[in-house]
Amino acid sequence: MSDSLERGALAKDNREPLMDHKLVLISPYDAAAGFNVGHAMQRNKVIYALADAALVVTSDFEKGGTWAGAIEQLEKLRFVPVFARNSANAGKGIPALLQHGAMPWPNPRSADELAQVFSQAAAALLAAPKQETLSFDLREKASPYGIQHVETPSTAPPAEADLAQPRLTPAEALYGSVREILKRELAEPKNEVQVAELLSVSKAQAKTWLTRLVADGVLEKVANPLRYHTAKSTERLL
Repeated sequence: MSDSLERGALAKDNREPLMDHKLVLISPYDAAAGFNVGHAMQRNKVIYALADAALVVTSDFEKGGTWAGAIEQLEKLRFVPVFARNSANAGKGIPALLQHGAMPWPNPRSADELAQVFSQAAAALLAAPKQETLSFDLREKASPYGIQHVETPSTAPPAEADLAQPRLTPAEALYGSVREILKRELAEPKNEVQVAELLSVSKAQAKTWLTRLVADGVLEKVANPLRYHTAKSTERLL
């Protein structure tokens, strides 16, 4: 809340939902503190931290709480994936957020598509190095190992290191990051549910990656119960 938590908790309209455990009111400030612009801006951190993902529908350019909160997440805090919904009348704010690394909203048409979007974005956020900004497009078609992504063309000149070797697609980079994480974390065997929790993805997505990593010789299966651990040949390279 950007205004008095005390007043909100005692408000008649909120009484029944609170007693039925259907409403939670939160403020990082004193319960009696009234509204001020600074508090309203700072609550962005709490809103993002409690979310699974953020979708910015409209935003001013380089001003306002929506812009400031989104930029803070994209460039500093990175609590959750940040999407931006572009449209013909979006103004300058949304395209600018996309340039700062927000992901284009793919307009999922079903609950399953929505869950897949969040799963892929959460895995990418977990795997990406802190200094990098996510900038891939989730609107491309699905592949056996997750959603294929197409890089957004960049107008910046490529670095010398980039010219020396082929550039990985975001899907390849994501798989490579997951491979390194699981190669390290599965020194002790884990099952599919534990791996899904580790990566904050669905069990189906975890199983897809685990199957590929076994086929690539990075991981090995342990039976009864079924678990996965780093392959012995790979352990010697760690």
